[in-house]
Amino acid sequence: PAVEEHHEQQAQADAGDDVRVHHGNVVDGHQRLAGLAAHGIKADGGKRAGHGGDECGQQGHQQRGVDAVHDEPILQQLGVSLRDIAKNKKVFFFLLAFFFYIDGVYTIIDMSTAYGSALGLGSTDMLLALLVTQFVAFPFAILFGKLSQKGMSEKLIMIAIAAYTGIAIFAYFMSASWQFWVLAIFVGMFQGGIQALSRSYFAKIIPAERSGEFFGFYDICGKGASVIGTTLMGLVSQMTGSVNNGVGVIAVFFVIGLILFVVSTRQEAANN
Repeated sequence: PAVEEHHEQQAQADAGDDVRVHHGNVVDGHQRLAGLAAHGIKADGGKRAGHGGDECGQQGHQQRGVDAVHDEPILQQLGVSLRDIAKNKKVFFFLLAFFFYIDGVYTIIDMSTAYGSALGLGSTDMLLALLVTQFVAFPFAILFGKLSQKGMSEKLIMIAIAAYTGIAIFAYFMSASWQFWVLAIFVGMFQGGIQALSRSYFAKIIPAERSGEFFGFYDICGKGASVIGTTLMGLVSQMTGSVNNGVGVIAVFFVIGLILFVVSTRQEAANN
C-alpha cells in the first residue's frame, strides 16, 4: 500500500508537471505567435508562409477563373442576342427607328422648361403648361390604345412620328409665349401614345419566349438615346445663339426615325 501510494503521488506530480509544462508551452507558443504575427510572419516559418501565400494566390486565381466562367455564358448570350436581332431585319430596323424618334420625344420633354424660359415664361406658367400636357396625354393615350386594338399600330406610330416632326418644326418658328401653350397641347396629344404604342408593337414582333432579352435592348435604345438629343440641341443652341435652331435640329431625328420605321414595316412584308 505504501508503494502504491508513493507511485500514485509520483504520477500525480508528473501529471501536474506535464500540465504546467503544457500550459507553459501554450502560453509561450501564443506569445510567439503574437510576436510573429506582429512582424507579418507565419508561426511555422518562412517556408510555410510562402506556401500559404501561394495558396492564397492560387485561390485568388481560381476565384477569378470561376468569375470568368460565370461571365463567359453571359457574354456568349449577349453575342447570340445581337446576332439574332441583326438577322431579324424587322426588329433590327425598328430598334434603329425607335432609337432616333424616341430620342426626339425625350429631348422635347427634357428641354421644354429651358425652351419656355427662353421664350419668357415664368416658372408658374411652365408648371401649368406641363400639367396641361399631362391632362391631355391621358385621354389620348387611351384613344391610341383602343385604335391599336384594331390592328392600326404601324399607322398610328407613323402618324405620331409625323406629328412630332411637325411639333419640332412648329417649335422652330415659335416666338411668343402663348405658342408654348399650343405646343404643350400638341405634345400631350402624342406623348403617351407614341411610347405605349412603341412598347406594345415591339412586343408583337419579337419572339415571345425571348421577350426579356429583346426588351433589354429596347430599354437600352430608349435610355441611351435620351442623352444624344439633349446634347445636340445644347451644342446647336450655343453655336448659333438661338434655342429655336436647337429645337429645329430635333426634327431631323424624327425624319430619320420615320424612314427607318417604314423600312422596318416593308421588311416584314418582304419576309412574309
